[in-house]
Amino acid sequence: MPQNVPQETIIDGKKYVMYMLPPMQSQDLLFDVLKMVGPSCGPILDVLISNRSGSKIDVSTFLEQEFSPNFFTLAAKEFFGGLNKDIVRLIEKSFADVTQVDGMPLNKIFDIHFLGDIGGLFRWVTWGMGVQWGKVFSALVKGASGQGAEKERASVSQSPSI
Repeated sequence: MPQNVPQETIIDGKKYVMYMLPPMQSQDLLFDVLKMVGPSCGPILDVLISNRSGSKIDVSTFLEQEFSPNFFTLAAKEFFGGLNKDIVRLIEKSFADVTQVDGMPLNKIFDIHFLGDIGGLFRWVTWGMGVQWGKVFSALVKGASGQGAEKERASVSQSPSI
């Protein structure tokens, strides 16, 4: 699908339409997000990598393994401790600038639209991250699991010689 085609979803009965951010703005925001949440991924990656067998990371096995009693407490502490309200607000503003809700520009009605509905705000931001960076996150997961390298080798080996 072309990047200039808007994505649509229904959240709490409201129709949201989001367009892609300009590439450099999207990249800068993504880097901010990765710097903000990256350290909280450490405990999860430590467990994932230390308990894997073989050369690939098996996500389903990871989800089935037992964790120490304090694993999720530590992961949540790292995640929430690393949140930066200025970055979160910049993401919300940037996403609002490229979103319509029920046909209206979200940036014009943002405060009244989400008044008393922080949960709806979080659902919209989470969906927006998928719209803007879903392919990047998917590639990172595939790369971490070893699938990305295998697909790259397969596509290189199948390409014609010049």
